[in-house]
Amino acid sequence: MFSEILRSIGRFFFFKEKKSPLSEKRVEDSILKLKSILPFRIKDTGLYIKALTHRSYLEVTHLNLRCNERLEFLGDAVLDLILSDYLFRKDTALSEGDLTKIRSNFVDKYSLADTGIKLGLDKIILTNRNYFRDNDKAIRSIVADAFESLIGAIYLDQGLKAAASFVEKTLILPGIEAGLDKTDENYKGLLLEYSHLKKWDQPNYIIQSETGPQHNKRFVIEVKLHDEILGSGVGSSKKEAEQEAARAALVTLNIKKLSGNI
Repeated sequence: MFSEILRSIGRFFFFKEKKSPLSEKRVEDSILKLKSILPFRIKDTGLYIKALTHRSYLEVTHLNLRCNERLEFLGDAVLDLILSDYLFRKDTALSEGDLTKIRSNFVDKYSLADTGIKLGLDKIILTNRNYFRDNDKAIRSIVADAFESLIGAIYLDQGLKAAASFVEKTLILPGIEAGLDKTDENYKGLLLEYSHLKKWDQPNYIIQSETGPQHNKRFVIEVKLHDEILGSGVGSSKKEAEQEAARAALVTLNIKKLSGNI
């Protein structure tokens, strides 16, 4: 099966004389899993192998692959176009500033990483796992980049309409359900307002860990509301981690609201 895949991607990479069966198996497994995620038949497998290949993987494979950075560049532009078109048509009352703020909610690294993880990209991206095994923030960044690269691959392989359909299903509609189409980006303020509305005590932000040197700190913070841990966040400052935790809590509360538990 894999030999057929390799023949279909000749213009995107070639093998060095010394091959690594382990590397070949890992690439094959990733593509097979990706095929189960995508709602269409892949035409050019090489595009998707490139979309999944992080630069670090080039250091540990005997396969002469190309990394996904150029596809990420293209996917970023395609994603901006798709989101801009969708938001422009969705609400004609929104100003340019509001449209820009809402679009930024969808395309920030948190949203893209969350979407990529829900799709399972974190399990199939090709990386040097020794570099990122215990670094959640780095892994999320790589997944976010891979999601943009995947959009670029879909655009080249299937066209803009298919790319727009994929983005709408995986990012836009779930994002709207999570409230990303709102212009207020003060997640801590929104969570506090919600707690006041429910007549609960104000949110309590708890530092779970603080690691790294002074110039490169990494904070992990959980937010507790009404005796329940509702979300956690990671950031290079307490403020950033608290905002991420509040955002995760808002997503959790929104899901509960949609399911009728609130």
